[in-house]
Amino acid sequence: MSKEIRRRQVGNFYKVEPKFAEMVAAGLGVEVPKNQDVESPGNYEKNEVYKKMRKGKSVKASPALSMEINKVETAQSRKVAILIEDGFAYDEVMRLKEALTAVGAQAETVSMKLGKCKANSGEEIEVDKSHLTAD
Repeated sequence: MSKEIRRRQVGNFYKVEPKFAEMVAAGLGVEVPKNQDVESPGNYEKNEVYKKMRKGKSVKASPALSMEINKVETAQSRKVAILIEDGFAYDEVMRLKEALTAVGAQAETVSMKLGKCKANSGEEIEVDKSHLTAD
């Protein structure tokens, strides 16, 4: 992430909570922008930055950050969370997991807690990750 993007984000934090912005700035190695000439959220500040944003000139394009340029049209190598809790439909979850695995995706079961979840039909599945540790 470029220094300018980090600075701009800290500026947004400064609008909400200046002390928090100072702590974040120290961790990111940037100064807190005091002039508040930072990106506007676009819906309530009609200033020069807002006008630049609307024309698409306030930030240079970055191929590394572009979701459009780096678009992946396949499920291969994607991680997909299958959310389950006690009482889930075992057959549906297993079919989904098999279908995702067949196309190269990493299907992981995620639940509120680690351990086993019991299906409405009685089968149990070992949960791969809790909602707190899923990535």
